[in-house]
Amino acid sequence: MISKIKDTGIKDKFRFFSENKSVTLTIIFILIALIAVIAFSFFGTMRILSRGVETIAYIELDKAEQSLQGNIDDCRLYTLLICNCFESEKNAADPQKEISLHSKHMADIFSHSYIGTYAEHGSFVFSDTEIKNAKTKRWYKDSHGSPDIAKVYVEESRSGLRDGLIVISLYDSSTDSISAIFLNAEMILDSVSSNNDFNKLFDAVIFNDNGGLISVQNHANRKSTAEFMKSSKGVDVLSKFAKITRGHDVFRIGRVAQTAYFCRLVDDWHIMYYANRADIYKDFYLFSIIQYIVIILIFLLFIMFFIQNHTNSLRLERALKTRSAFLTNMSHEIRTPLNAIIGMSEILLRRDVHGAARNDVVSIHNAGTGLLAIINDILDYSKMESGSFKIINDEYDLPGLVTEVVSLISFRLKEKDVRLMVNINPAVPRRLIGDEVRIKQILVNLLGNAVKFTERGYIILSVDWDFISNGETNLTLKVADTGIGIAEEEAKLLFDEFTQADAGAKSKHGGTGLGLYISKNLAQQMGGSISLESTLGKGSTFTVTVKNKVENYAPFAAVSDENVMLGIYERDITLAELLAVSLDMLHVNYRLISDDKDPDN
Repeated sequence: MISKIKDTGIKDKFRFFSENKSVTLTIIFILIALIAVIAFSFFGTMRILSRGVETIAYIELDKAEQSLQGNIDDCRLYTLLICNCFESEKNAADPQKEISLHSKHMADIFSHSYIGTYAEHGSFVFSDTEIKNAKTKRWYKDSHGSPDIAKVYVEESRSGLRDGLIVISLYDSSTDSISAIFLNAEMILDSVSSNNDFNKLFDAVIFNDNGGLISVQNHANRKSTAEFMKSSKGVDVLSKFAKITRGHDVFRIGRVAQTAYFCRLVDDWHIMYYANRADIYKDFYLFSIIQYIVIILIFLLFIMFFIQNHTNSLRLERALKTRSAFLTNMSHEIRTPLNAIIGMSEILLRRDVHGAARNDVVSIHNAGTGLLAIINDILDYSKMESGSFKIINDEYDLPGLVTEVVSLISFRLKEKDVRLMVNINPAVPRRLIGDEVRIKQILVNLLGNAVKFTERGYIILSVDWDFISNGETNLTLKVADTGIGIAEEEAKLLFDEFTQADAGAKSKHGGTGLGLYISKNLAQQMGGSISLESTLGKGSTFTVTVKNKVENYAPFAAVSDENVMLGIYERDITLAELLAVSLDMLHVNYRLISDDKDPDN
């Protein structure tokens, strides 16, 4: 059973994609755009990080070069000082003491890197090192070939840096002397290893112009790295880098890509920092993977929520349409016999029926009319909820509409001491374009409520208009009564569905509480609104505005001869005032008498 439910849910989601192609294409487009943004963000960030790593690597290369160069510059100074020892006659006779003093100073400065000093002037030779056959060395010959220039040379050994030498030599032509200072090549490693954090990630290789490996500073794979560097592929890589004074490139050790930064260090020696690309960016890769997985999961959750919500909306829409169709069919089935009952009761009331029989027929007529109103309200409410309710605009006659509504409401007032009055602005156009049926429904609802809750006094229906432009007008309908009124806190909820102001009204007067809710929705769908002004115990005034188009500007009422004098006798002061307002609008001369005097006087 559970598997069937899951299969149904999956089928619903696939049905959603097949039935909503435009939405599906939109989702695919958004997904492609999201992937493009992620790719752009990833590669853009990678580019920024690469530049950052490159900057740091070059800074470290500069530090190593500057550190070593600083030591070499100090040595150049001492070679000059040693050669100067042969200038004065005093020192020229026995320069041993002063040269030994310089050698001691250098041993203090360079610590374990200092090997010793060699000096030669004529037959005088000073050497505190184990260097033999100095005259056969490259540095000795080149120094004589480039006098008065302190030059730097490196002497490699089979054991790499451990027994290699850095030689700083100077031939002074003025004193015909040569001096040389020897440093252990391992001091290069001290310069290379100055940044512990950097060296945790990057390894260092020192190599010569021919691609020969001098030293490998490697934390984990020193042996395998040295084997690769000594192989033909490694020599080719190093030889290629040796031709470039300063730069960066990528090479492979096995299948692993390595990022390398290199520069010339001293003489024909070069230094290269290299690291596995995956190791350099592994934190970034991890962070990016987590970040983008979270983004994609959020997007997928959003899509799932959207699909689920849309599916639920479709189900709800189908349910509302099904309910609406059911209610429509049922209402037609119920209204047919109900209209017959109401019609027969009206026929009986027109006949000479008296006593208890007449009361019974009145009860049947009232019950049938009330039930029909409830059915109509429920049907309209269902249509509004399902979105199938439509406004149909057509030409109609406003005087005819008002007459029909007043006739219907007057019939309900026969048993009450309530007068129904109509006040219409005579300038209102007779022929309008709008939904006559729905305007009539609003008036019947409002006037019906006024009849229900007014026991004595009057009910006034007022009709006015406000011309807008382009043949459009705001038709204003007001229903005022002297009924029970509505409290302010109850008035706020009056236009909600299934709501009535008086808690006992439903049991006393009947109804569903949908009339005002439907009237509000009808007014809004016709581009208008509905409002209420009420005082508890004194009465209420409902004001409705709806937008109509003017078909014919002929006025509702007009007087052809304004010179006519009318005499009007009316005891009800309210009705007399209402008549006076209407006659003033028509510009008619009149005399109004509203007391008990003989109207002929």
